[in-house]
Amino acid sequence: MFVYRFVDPLGGIVRSDNDEDGEHHAGGQLAELLRIMEVTNLVIVVSRWYGGVHLGPTRFKHIKNAARDVINIIRNSGDNSEIK
Repeated sequence: MFVYRFVDPLGGIVRSDNDEDGEHHAGGQLAELLRIMEVTNLVIVVSRWYGGVHLGPTRFKHIKNAARDVINIIRNSGDNSEIK
């Protein structure tokens, strides 16, 4: 699944979209995470595979934590001039 959010340079409007790739509601939750964290100019891709254990609603926590960890790594790297 993926989510992106960027500022359109032609109008200053924030553009965003996501694709859940069958993981219902996960793309929307990732989009909400980027909005809440006020992240722009970023694309996040989260890959998940079924390993034989049903995670139920817990899967959303893991998906959002993976995305949050990436955002924090980028923000703390010192080379995030494009990430807001």
